[in-house]
Amino acid sequence: MSSKEEKARLSSTTWESETPIGRKSKSLKGFFRRWGTFIGQFPLAFLVLSLALCSLPSGMVKLHLRDNVRDGYTPRTSRSQVETDLYREFLGSEGDPSMTTVLMLVKDNGSMHQLDYLKEAAQSNVYISEQLTAVAPDGSEVGYYFCDHYCDSNAPVEYFYQFLERKTLNPESTTIQLTYPTAQLWGFKLSLKRNFYGVRTADEYRIREGGDENRDGYGATWCIGTSFI
Repeated sequence: MSSKEEKARLSSTTWESETPIGRKSKSLKGFFRRWGTFIGQFPLAFLVLSLALCSLPSGMVKLHLRDNVRDGYTPRTSRSQVETDLYREFLGSEGDPSMTTVLMLVKDNGSMHQLDYLKEAAQSNVYISEQLTAVAPDGSEVGYYFCDHYCDSNAPVEYFYQFLERKTLNPESTTIQLTYPTAQLWGFKLSLKRNFYGVRTADEYRIREGGDENRDGYGATWCIGTSFI
C-alpha cells in the first residue's frame, strides 16, 4: 500500500470519528445564528417583550409574604387538613378555627357568685363580642365582631345574672331554680358547665365556709369563662 492510500485511509477514519461532535457543534452554532438573525430582524418587538417580562415581578415590591405555620406545610389531602375543613364547616367559621377563651376571676380570689361581679362579667362578654376595637398601623380604629355562629355559647352567663337578680328580689319564686350543673328557668333547662368553673353548691359552702344559708343552689363560683371563635 502506498503512502498516499494510507494517508487517505487515516484521514477518512479521523473524519468519521469526529463527525458526531462536528455535527452537534454545527447544529448549535446554526441555531444560535438563526435565532440571532431573527432577533436582529425584529429588534423593537423583542425589546418590548423583554421589558414586559422584566416588569412582571414589579408587583412584588410591596408584597409582604407571611409564613402560614398552621396550613402552609400541610398537604390539602392530608387527614388533619380534612378534619380542619370539617371543623370550620361545622362551626361556620371562615378563618382560623381556633377557640379563644376568656376567664374572669375576682382579684381577691373570692367568689364570682355575686350580682356586681356577674353583671360585670355579662357586660364584658357583650363588649368583647360586639364592641371590641383595635388600633391599626395608620392610627385608625378597627372594630371586630366576634359574635358569630358560636355566639350563643356565652348566653348562659347573661341569663344566669338576670335570673339571679330576679331570684334575689323574689326568693320565694318556684319558677326559677338556680341549681348546678343545670338550672331550671321558667321550665327551661340551662346547662352552666361550659361557663362556670370551680362551683361549690350551697350545701358544700355552708359546711366548709359557714356561708349564708339563704343561698339558692350556689355557694361559691371560682371562675366564669366565655369562649369566642
